[in-house]
Amino acid sequence: KPCVPGLSPSSNNITTVSQNAEVQSLLENNKDIMKEHYLPTFIHAHQSPLRRNTPACIVQVRHCIIQPDGSADVFLQPVSYIWIEEIWERPGTGSLYEARGIRMPKDESEKYEMWCVMSRYGRGDGRGWAQMLPIP
Repeated sequence: KPCVPGLSPSSNNITTVSQNAEVQSLLENNKDIMKEHYLPTFIHAHQSPLRRNTPACIVQVRHCIIQPDGSADVFLQPVSYIWIEEIWERPGTGSLYEARGIRMPKDESEKYEMWCVMSRYGRGDGRGWAQMLPIP
């Protein structure tokens, strides 16, 4: 479902002048909606294996520079934490996954964030990097 009513993805990349004008008009008429949804947003899961109940983060792309070789330098801003509820691979994308998740409550988000910071320095549960317990 598109964020802006009446603006759906096109099946091809070819647009006409009238289509561009129509899109411009839709965007101008829905400025309030666009203020909240103008940044690309997706789930960033950096733990393996990806499965049900794996913690992940909803992020927004704040800055992206695509290099000539196709690689990209991306600055992501975390928005909230989730538990992955369902995950599947999108066919024909070279291992791009889609997922659905449940938002973590604030207290669980804070505990998870603290665990991530502490684990980076080998102090996740006080026993050192090599013998840490899994995520609480």
